[in-house]
Amino acid sequence: MSPLDTTRTAKPLRADLQLIADMVAPGSRVLDIGCGEGALLEYLARERRVIARGMELSQKNVNASVARGLSVIQGDADTDLGDYPSGAFDYAILSLTLQATRDPREVVEQMVRIGRHAIVSFPNFGHWRVRLGLLLSEVGRLNQIEVAQDEVNRALFQEAQRHPGQEQQVVEFYRNNPEALAQLRAPLFEDKVIDFIIDLAQVSEREVTPDQLREEEEKAAEAAEKPKKAAAKKKPAKKAAAKSKAKAADEKGGEAEAGKEEA
Repeated sequence: MSPLDTTRTAKPLRADLQLIADMVAPGSRVLDIGCGEGALLEYLARERRVIARGMELSQKNVNASVARGLSVIQGDADTDLGDYPSGAFDYAILSLTLQATRDPREVVEQMVRIGRHAIVSFPNFGHWRVRLGLLLSEVGRLNQIEVAQDEVNRALFQEAQRHPGQEQQVVEFYRNNPEALAQLRAPLFEDKVIDFIIDLAQVSEREVTPDQLREEEEKAAEAAEKPKKAAAKKKPAKKAAAKSKAKAADEKGGEAEAGKEEA
């Protein structure tokens, strides 16, 4: 393992990783679970002078982290966290990995046991942009849509041109950073999927007046509200039915009591 050069300034982090880094106290002990290629660990070691350790499932990413001079081992968050002693770290970090674990509760409990602080981040799958990305990804997979290497190369060349005098450094950065290259490829893939969907669409034109357009919008809004109103009506109906049953039960109970008294 090559030693980490703590005198060199670390590269800027992704926004989500920077938020995590800002939570970590300088000089603390950090375990990054699912550390990828070690971008966060490298930043923390250089900028915060932490004692950095990492665990990563992918051997390829482990090798990339070790090449950076980081102390990273190959391991599975679902099965290997139990090997760490309690309170061994000040911070246990799990970034964008929780959703990939088989037993999230157990993983988080192990993190709390291992570290004095546990930091967990995960994608906002409810955000429209994420949902759209998942939809486009599935459409592309089902229809075998792919981005050719020459398309990626053109995009990389265009990105490099945005940084005059640093073109070669930009190219090397993307070629040595699979995550950054994936971010460059993603919009190309999504554009191809959207073009595919547009080609399948059947478009027709008709002229309408502004009043007709407003009228159609109002009808569409009313149609959208009908299911909500129907659902709202069902709830009182259910409550009324429950009250009727309860009342009937009370009446039967009263009749039974009256029968006992007569007997």
